[in-house]
Amino acid sequence: MMRFLVPGIQLNAEVVSIPADVCHHAFRVRRLRNGETFVLNNGMGSSALAIIDDWTHGTGLARITELVDIQTELPIDIVVCQALPKSPERLEQVLQHGTELGAAAFLVFAGDRSVAKLETPDKVNKRLERWNSIIRSSAEQSGRAVLPPISWHSNLKAVIQTVQLPLLVLHEEADTPLRSVVKSIISSSRGLALIVGPEGGLSPAEVTACRSNAGSAISLGPRILRTETAALAAIAQLSYALENENDNH
Repeated sequence: MMRFLVPGIQLNAEVVSIPADVCHHAFRVRRLRNGETFVLNNGMGSSALAIIDDWTHGTGLARITELVDIQTELPIDIVVCQALPKSPERLEQVLQHGTELGAAAFLVFAGDRSVAKLETPDKVNKRLERWNSIIRSSAEQSGRAVLPPISWHSNLKAVIQTVQLPLLVLHEEADTPLRSVVKSIISSSRGLALIVGPEGGLSPAEVTACRSNAGSAISLGPRILRTETAALAAIAQLSYALENENDNH
């Protein structure tokens, strides 16, 4: 069944208005047919079965037929804290695939060793607009009922102050494999923050800051991963362990 995302839409009404861009995507791109039932997500965890009987080139009106409980989120929140990579495409990969894999939120920051810079609020706002668009598209494609938020931070210290979660620092020199800390995370935490450096890695000062805030340096294996791969590999490992653990209870 097709799924469409309209952030913030209220699903407790009998009839709701569907924006023109969603209608166009539903009928012109996905080839939804008049009278066909689809899933409507509001990006805040609520979902409903709905029908659009007709639409013009503007908005459409959808009839809500049933509220449904769709579980698409991981058992705990995995927050990706990603240093700004050298090229925009690399970060966009993290956002797209991280959303598909179940990331709860993204915090992008200017790392000490980040080559790319976002010096002005205007540049930050333009990037955030682009990043939110990528996340929304990926959330809709993957059927997420929750739309992960994204925010920009000037440095890693600001990120640490914001997340208020146990920190897992992905570091190529770490001796502790991720798999060895999964069980303790499952039993003791409502979430975790993955800290990922840019191409040059985290600086010694950044690693020290994480350790000063009870952060744990972890390894994803003997191979050194690219910055755009590291968080995705970690989410995949964690989601496998978390969802299998959840199935066993």
